Amino acid sequence: MLPGSIFQIFGVYSNCVCQTEVATWLLPASQKWTLLYFNLPEDAELRLEHITTGMAWACTAVAGGLVVVGYWYQRVLKASIGSIIVGLEEI
Repeated sequence: MLPGSIFQIFGVYSNCVCQTEVATWLLPASQKWTLLYFNLPEDAELRLEHITTGMAWACTAVAGGLVVVGYWYQRVLKASIGSIIVGLEEI
């Protein structure tokens, strides 16, 4: 999840590099060609911007949700282990 979020933040998914063939990834730079810039109609560009912005917010929300769940689980685990320790001290 972290690499995908980082790629989203840096805009890797919104350029043409993702549309190159996998076979060309390991070729030397002199043997590969990639179109890095292309013109989109303005409405398509706005749709693409909204999609990538929405994906960034979704990644942020999922990561935040995981943090909250992890924090809750850690507190529950700490409370249950604390009650066991208190029980051991009474023996």
